[in-house]
Amino acid sequence: LNGKSFTSADDIKVGDKVTVYGTIKYYASSTFKTTEFISGSKLLAFEKGGSTSDLLNETFASSLGKFAVQNVQGSLATVWSADTKNGYAKASAYVNKVNEATESWLISPAIDLSKSTVDSLNFSQCLNFLKTGDRAEHVSVMISTDYITGLPNSGTWTELTLDAWTDGKSWTWTNNKISLKAYAKNSNVHIAFKYVSTTEIAPTWEIKNVVVK
Repeated sequence: LNGKSFTSADDIKVGDKVTVYGTIKYYASSTFKTTEFISGSKLLAFEKGGSTSDLLNETFASSLGKFAVQNVQGSLATVWSADTKNGYAKASAYVNKVNEATESWLISPAIDLSKSTVDSLNFSQCLNFLKTGDRAEHVSVMISTDYITGLPNSGTWTELTLDAWTDGKSWTWTNNKISLKAYAKNSNVHIAFKYVSTTEIAPTWEIKNVVVK
């Protein structure tokens, strides 16, 4: 932390326990970017440290990370979850052999593209049990520049066009790369994975390795 400053006037003292949130990347020499960390109960925002080409990098290998789940419809407590054994985020509303009607969003933290050359969203996904359903009515990838927090209807969202989708009937993984150049001047970009199920069709959607770079 040598040479770095904080938005809080409180200094971290020797011996304090600190929880760090951010991205660490090694290339030639060690560089890092830490977005925030917590000392005790205090949130200390870390002003820019080091450098990294990834403004968002979430594998979902151990949790949903800093993504937030917002349930819009349905009584299920859990639609999105992290499969830590296999390393991905999963959305499903098939519970106890019953399809539940739901709408649930998995929303990224804010991404600042205003001072970056970052220009693409990259992730892997697979979709199964779509059956005779229309993919567009059940799963989509959304983007917003005015959403802050809470339910998604507090912001304006646009659906992103993906370069590839699976047939919705297998566990075949598809890699996606979507241009974000149209949002390059925005400092408050959120990416969301929107899942919708009905009592007739409740597909399973799996997402991993979400990177904005």
